[in-house]
Amino acid sequence: CKVVDNGDDYKEVTAPKVDQVIQAHIILSDGTDIGISPVDPKATYAWTKGDDTPLGSEGAFTVTSDLLGQTIRCTVTYEGATGEATWSGTVVAAE
Repeated sequence: CKVVDNGDDYKEVTAPKVDQVIQAHIILSDGTDIGISPVDPKATYAWTKGDDTPLGSEGAFTVTSDLLGQTIRCTVTYEGATGEATWSGTVVAAE
């Protein structure tokens, strides 16, 4: 799993910014690229912050200012695939 910017040509995100809309990009361990849009109904998303507090369960997530300096994670499971994929990044201020 990697996370991309929903409005910047789907550029990969390593440090999410406040007010940025980010979206999970699913790539299975066998290399199958599920992609990002439309959201695949076989995928389950869990956006959380550092202490495992739930933030959302959609394919996309808008980073809010209260998350500044915190680590957020997106964990994806995919029906029919084994295990899960997790991405994490620490939120930085918008430019």
